[in-house]
Amino acid sequence: MNEFTPFLLSQVGKAARGLVAARFAQDGRRMWHMRILHALAASPVAQRDLSPGLGIDPSDVAKALDELAGWGEVERERDPADRRRVIVQITEAGRASLARMGEQVHEVREHLLAPLDEAERDTLHGLLRRVHAALD
Repeated sequence: MNEFTPFLLSQVGKAARGLVAARFAQDGRRMWHMRILHALAASPVAQRDLSPGLGIDPSDVAKALDELAGWGEVERERDPADRRRVIVQITEAGRASLARMGEQVHEVREHLLAPLDEAERDTLHGLLRRVHAALD
């Protein structure tokens, strides 16, 4: 019955999130660490811009950045053009950590999608991308 599709999506999403979170927790990581590192991978970002861009509470962003900085995965500097702004950038250690978390996500993907062949996985991914794009 197709009217249960939202429920199924919710259950699969909950399972996926739980599996990823459990894998990250083995390394003392949380989902927001990956989200922040991913956001910084392209270019440095003002700290105050991370919260609205990622939909993470500013206090949680600050806590995560403190942890990432403690691990040597991000660096924060005052913006010379505006001393009130703090610019955050990813380090090589952060890029290595992001790659490791990407591997963990891939392992969870392989586990979750084991019942599907490669063509079915591609179809599912394409359909989910279309649904996700329509949310905006």
